[in-house]
Amino acid sequence: NILSSNRFETKSCSKKDLLLKTLFLVTLATGNRSSEIAAMIREGIIWTQKEVTIPTKAGFLYKNQSLHRTPPPISFPVLGANDLLCPGEALREYLKQTSNDPN
Repeated sequence: NILSSNRFETKSCSKKDLLLKTLFLVTLATGNRSSEIAAMIREGIIWTQKEVTIPTKAGFLYKNQSLHRTPPPISFPVLGANDLLCPGEALREYLKQTSNDPN
């Protein structure tokens, strides 16, 4: 309920609240560990109508990674622009609002 409230309205909330909302929704949607979420980078994100795939920093090793088993890319489904809790839309808006932000 709180992420659907006016405080977290994706297009009008503060950058801090948008970051909190985006992190929570992406983490919930992916199920990845916090270290994996922290290793995500904004360059090279792949968007499709059904899914978002986010790359990680070069050289990042997952906790359960081995020589013969590498984990799949970090990805999650897109629920749609009309869904207030769509992690893809929250991420898209966050990237848009912070693309050239010096802070």
